[in-house]
Amino acid sequence: MANPSRLINILLALLSHHQLTRLAFGLCPAPSDPPMASDDFYLGNSPSAGEDEIDSQWLEHSGFCYRYVGRRKAWYPAELVCRHWGGHLVSIRSTEENRLIGKLTGCRRVWIGRFATDLHRIGEPSSYDWTEDEGAAASSSGNGSSGAADAGFYQSCHNVSTQSMPDRHAGALLAEGLAWTNEHYHERLPFVCKTASTVHDAGRCSSPMSQFNGHCYWLSDFVTSFVDASLHCERELGGHLASVHSPAEARLIASLELDKDTCQLSTVWIGLIRQSPCRRSHAYPVRENEPCYQWTDFSGELSGYPYWANGHPLQTDDGLPTGNTAGSQDQPAWTMNCVTLSGDGLRNERCHSRRRFVCKVQQEKVHHRTDATAATSEEPGMGESRADGSSKEKKK
Repeated sequence: MANPSRLINILLALLSHHQLTRLAFGLCPAPSDPPMASDDFYLGNSPSAGEDEIDSQWLEHSGFCYRYVGRRKAWYPAELVCRHWGGHLVSIRSTEENRLIGKLTGCRRVWIGRFATDLHRIGEPSSYDWTEDEGAAASSSGNGSSGAADAGFYQSCHNVSTQSMPDRHAGALLAEGLAWTNEHYHERLPFVCKTASTVHDAGRCSSPMSQFNGHCYWLSDFVTSFVDASLHCERELGGHLASVHSPAEARLIASLELDKDTCQLSTVWIGLIRQSPCRRSHAYPVRENEPCYQWTDFSGELSGYPYWANGHPLQTDDGLPTGNTAGSQDQPAWTMNCVTLSGDGLRNERCHSRRRFVCKVQQEKVHHRTDATAATSEEPGMGESRADGSSKEKKK
């Protein structure tokens, strides 16, 4: 009987010589080819799971484009979808990239592009390779190739020796959180595609910003109040605290936080405030006594996404909290007019609380500086402190 691993290698090698579909103009492959519906991100209380749908946008990071696909497929058909877009199932070459995939998927089980090149040696870390390296894998007689990453990194993510011996037919790897485990090829799972970015350096956002849909995004490395955060975005970067209008944009914001080994976004300020008096829009129905919220970048009012965390938004009746336990005598609901975003959704918070924050700037308005990191490397000013809680006095 033919070795299934050899058949996989032959199919991958044949596909590598096939003319793949075009890359879109500009940044990443065209999201409308083929047309897909957007899915619900893991932030907050989604009214529908969205497991059979797909995110319609690509995210660009460090010269590569990434796309989370919620539609479940077996491993090899998932690889074919990624190849249709000019890429492969995602390869993960570093701790930062591993955190990025965890953020994009919200710790969901997803296919990645790593597989066993020899199913008879499935318990040996050296017998695995990435689908984008299929040429090297096919010519290496099952020895595999680690690419640019360190073997110690692969072992930390996929420590075969600590698992019970994988089934000989479980030659494909999935990522769940920050760890990789073996799974059978025929299992149907969501997946992540990766392809090279085609954007020129002139079209990129200044480092360390990230680019998405004509905007640049930046996550602060210090904590401060809502007002000071808003002023920093306006004065230093020429933008505003971030508004969030789609699951893909929420993924982008979560992917900014790559300094923590977690799949969930920590609590950050975004540009959403309670409007008082409330000028309700007929386009979005609200419940009686429910306050309405406005984006500070003038992009409109909150219209159903992102979703609120349990117990939020806080509702008020003559200034007193009602219908939830989030308010208290020390923190009445009417004082909590600003909003944070975290892994469980939107939350009301007092505006003088100190949090990290996300700025959003139209790409054409990004300040051109000789030092690309000048706006983000300044010491925290008055009312600001580092994300770890430390502060630094200014030199006299």
